[in-house]
Amino acid sequence: MQYFDSKYLSKRAIRLRPSPTIFQTKQSTELQKKGVDVINLASGEPLHAPPLSIIPVIKERLDKGMLRYTATPGTDELRRSIIHLYKKRWGLEFSTQEVMACTGAKQAISQAFLATIDPEDEVIIPVPYWPSFSDMVEFADGKAIYCNSTDYFTLDIEHFKKLLTSKTKWLLLNTPGNPAGNVYSLKELKKIGKILLDWPNVLILSDEVYGDMVWDSNKSHVPFIRAVPELKSRTLTINSLSKSYSMPGWRLGFAAGPAELISTMTKIQDQLTANPNLLSQIAASEALAIEPLTLSDKNIYIKNMEFLINGLNETIFFKCSPVSGGIFAFIKCDALIGVNTVFGVIKNDQDVSSWLLQHAYVNSVPGSVFGLNGYIRMSFAHPLNKIEEAVCRIKEAIKQIR
Repeated sequence: MQYFDSKYLSKRAIRLRPSPTIFQTKQSTELQKKGVDVINLASGEPLHAPPLSIIPVIKERLDKGMLRYTATPGTDELRRSIIHLYKKRWGLEFSTQEVMACTGAKQAISQAFLATIDPEDEVIIPVPYWPSFSDMVEFADGKAIYCNSTDYFTLDIEHFKKLLTSKTKWLLLNTPGNPAGNVYSLKELKKIGKILLDWPNVLILSDEVYGDMVWDSNKSHVPFIRAVPELKSRTLTINSLSKSYSMPGWRLGFAAGPAELISTMTKIQDQLTANPNLLSQIAASEALAIEPLTLSDKNIYIKNMEFLINGLNETIFFKCSPVSGGIFAFIKCDALIGVNTVFGVIKNDQDVSSWLLQHAYVNSVPGSVFGLNGYIRMSFAHPLNKIEEAVCRIKEAIKQIR
């Protein structure tokens, strides 16, 4: 039998890493196949229901059999819905040439990098970060440059200023953030913008997919271009239906930015996927017209988050502050490093995550995956009884430490 040889693969493909968060989920799946009851807090899917009004709209289109190709950047109806969303929610103005729909936010970000990055161009990414950010930069032949963060996991301004060079092509911001749930304030965004006004070669990518999921009553989501409108011509704003609208499987994201950049991203999308799935576009047009989360939805997320954090803070090994936004808690676990368990000495946060999975049957993601050691990430977008059980199991596992 002949086998495909890796010598045929491109260097770009070889250096591309599989998603570490998907890998963590696979580990728990393998245990579940063996009959183990694993609570998977590594996954990042929303808990609340998607808009029910999308169902009859989809059914009507299916019944009519109107399922042909659309324009690559999306239907006129969907792009008008995106424009209306930004206008109604944040007072931001875009034309149909300045917005496009993609197969998820990932595709939008990847296409932005492919459209702009040449070899050795640099993208500044604050730590901690969603690992796909750096992988997408490297896939486009760019170089990820990591910026330190404050105690609140927002970009460290002084370190950022030192990282800016003639090679810098993008600054990537994520607010509310994954994994740490940080929400940038208007003041913080203005400080960043003031610096970038002196760097005309730098573009800004603002990933705002968790924009409707802010839990801290003293904070609110501020789009970057609302904070710094002078930089609108250099800013690409990314959004999605996966999080706020709880429609991850529909794979529908969208980008809003300079017309020439959107046009170039559209040319790339022409050759990759062409238009996003039509049914997803129809559903998106309907969903964007309504509020994605009810007050009840928000209260459930807040209750879950508080229970998870308070429960873990009751132990001597885990510490976490209340999460401002998003669906993840980023939990400090460095007190466990060096501790001897029945599985041996815990050497790093990867060992912490493995110990929790193997001994408490609770799945998490090590912080080193997100560029910051000594932490684990857990999702609180799960039924409260699952979170209660997870906390109980973790406390029992801690009792077994010798």
